[in-house]
Amino acid sequence: MILTDAWIDKVLVSYPTDGNSYETYAIAGERSAGDCWIQGTAARQSTVGNRLEIMAFDVTDESESPRMILVDEYNRFV
Repeated sequence: MILTDAWIDKVLVSYPTDGNSYETYAIAGERSAGDCWIQGTAARQSTVGNRLEIMAFDVTDESESPRMILVDEYNRFV
């Protein structure tokens, strides 16, 4: 999972259709499975088929180029 590779555990989830967003934690899943699970209280804000924007941030002293990952409707990399 890309988030695990980058040592990221907290993410910002945004719904572009209605503008809602929240911060939550990320749990690694099976690599390349294409799954995106929302659990706990955050699940009340989502339904199957919602489009999500998932953003992760890093604070570091090292120079790092930002990465953007785009996926299709099946969560496959484009």
